[in-house]
Amino acid sequence: MPALDPERALARWMPRLVAVWRRHFRRPDGPPTLSPREVKEVAAGIRTLSLGLTRDRALAGARYMDDPRLLGAYLLFYWPVSYAQARSVLGELLRRPREVLDLGSGPEGRMGLALQEKHRTAANQVFFSLHRGDVVAIEGTEPRGDGLALTAESTVQVVAPAGQPLRDV
Repeated sequence: MPALDPERALARWMPRLVAVWRRHFRRPDGPPTLSPREVKEVAAGIRTLSLGLTRDRALAGARYMDDPRLLGAYLLFYWPVSYAQARSVLGELLRRPREVLDLGSGPEGRMGLALQEKHRTAANQVFFSLHRGDVVAIEGTEPRGDGLALTAESTVQVVAPAGQPLRDV
């Protein structure tokens, strides 16, 4: 199955993200897009994040993801942007070299991978104990659906634990 182009892949994710956002705030299910009122609410959170992270820097180093309003704004604005950027880069991984260095990836880590328990091996065991912010080197992924999957042949290596400098690989 050929990989979806980034725009179509993101279009498949957005209704899911909107649904998660609504469930988090205990709102009734609705259309796959935000209502005008919801757009204003999310926009206010985006403005707060933008000012606090890039202009006055009041949120730099703060636990802003603990604020449900800001977490929701991040989910519905910054995550899709990061996803589209990462998808573009990760699309190149089907060709050699299969390495990505992401500087400034933000709290979501840019990439979500899944590994089924039945595919756990000594070479990918570390996947099950990763921490947010760990920098990893991954080999042996395969395209699946609109993303990448780890297999029994995949290797996962922590290149730098969260908050630590990169070491030579």
